[in-house]
Amino acid sequence: MVAIVGQQARTALGGDYQQEVDLPSLFKDVAHEYVQMVTAPGQVRHVIDRAFRIARDQRTVTCVIVPLDLQEEKAVEEPPRAHGTIHSGIGRTGARSVPDDASLRAAADILNAGERVAILAGAGALHATDELVEVADRLGAGIAKALLGKAAVPDDLPFVTGSIGLLGTQASWEMMEGCDTLLMVGSSFPYSEFLPKEGQARGVQVDLDGRKLGLRYPMEVNLVGDSADTLRALLPLLQRKTDRGWREGIEAGVARWWQTLEQRAMTEAKPVNPQRVFRELSPLLPDACIVCCDSGTVAGWYARDLKFRRGMMGSVSGSLASMGCALPYALAAKMAHPARPVVALVGDGAMQMLGINALITIAHRWKEWTDRRLPILVLNNGDLNMVTWEQRANAGDRRFDASQLLPGFPYAEYAKLLGRAACASTSRSWSSSRGRKRWPPTARWWWRSWSTPTCRRCRRTCRTSRSGTT
Repeated sequence: MVAIVGQQARTALGGDYQQEVDLPSLFKDVAHEYVQMVTAPGQVRHVIDRAFRIARDQRTVTCVIVPLDLQEEKAVEEPPRAHGTIHSGIGRTGARSVPDDASLRAAADILNAGERVAILAGAGALHATDELVEVADRLGAGIAKALLGKAAVPDDLPFVTGSIGLLGTQASWEMMEGCDTLLMVGSSFPYSEFLPKEGQARGVQVDLDGRKLGLRYPMEVNLVGDSADTLRALLPLLQRKTDRGWREGIEAGVARWWQTLEQRAMTEAKPVNPQRVFRELSPLLPDACIVCCDSGTVAGWYARDLKFRRGMMGSVSGSLASMGCALPYALAAKMAHPARPVVALVGDGAMQMLGINALITIAHRWKEWTDRRLPILVLNNGDLNMVTWEQRANAGDRRFDASQLLPGFPYAEYAKLLGRAACASTSRSWSSSRGRKRWPPTARWWWRSWSTPTCRRCRRTCRTSRSGTT
């Protein structure tokens, strides 16, 4: 991402002028790889070129600050050929990153020697699905996933243990507790207490960014390279493990965990058990859909209860865990992939912070999308739930209503004011197919249009009738 932002006129800087802010300092944390204020027209070309090149190469955020008076000056298309000028270019950049043969052999020796191999995949492995599955099969390993790597491998594979960490699964915990070898691919998962104890397991890590290697666990071999390319180069060196006992134990643990989740989802609750909501939603998610989830308890149900299938995409706010991300992410997903269905999962806190304003943009832009499906699920419990439960459970703090309770807001009615189809559920009956028949007409149509788009007039699948829904 490249952020291009304005600034007060250069002549006013340093004079405590209206709207003058120290923008380089303000953006330095999030755009630490490159943040630069342009002070002359001849500087613009190379600053913009570098901002885009660094953002792409480092997969990060960069920032260019352009003062107001500079924006009015004539552009310098080609700086003079003189001392103190820079002549940048935007030529094509080709790169393929694979570790050297000696490092690959050293990594293979560790993985071949391991009897109980665990794999942890992150966002850097999202494009390495086939390679991860083949490596896991060769090594008789299970695969756990960091939250941003949820779509790296499908959840319907019996050896995929699911998420790890605070929002993780029992199967992932058991695998990390029992493994003697850890292969971490494209992940900077931060919580060391959910990884093997130091000294318990030998480690191999693969990451495109060498600065991330050996940071979360003391790895023996660190491989700098693209995850798919590196695993592909590693595969011929890996020996197929004939003893599948470790793998069978992982698969048994995964099966038990899905049964546990089903039992929890079927627990009665008033008015609605949120895990039941996600359990019912999971099989209805269309193939190739993009799921955008907010921070909060909704992320827990997203991490554990949704079964991602091959081809699906998903994202949350990872490193910062910022509330209010789901609707902006969903809009960005629709802009980048207008032909794919997108679903946003939001808590009521995040919906009040930003979501209700994002609905205005959705109402304005939905006709531009080839596939107009963008359902938004709001979990409304009137509570900033995640943080307050952490405070109560971990620190023993008492419930403090003044800081956690949220005012009521008619989300569905607000969406209707914007011309979007919407419904609200306060009953458990919605979650059964029998209950869905008792829904109001708008809600029943929402369910049909979500699982299979249908025309409201002819009730048949109709590409041109995909109306945007909330």
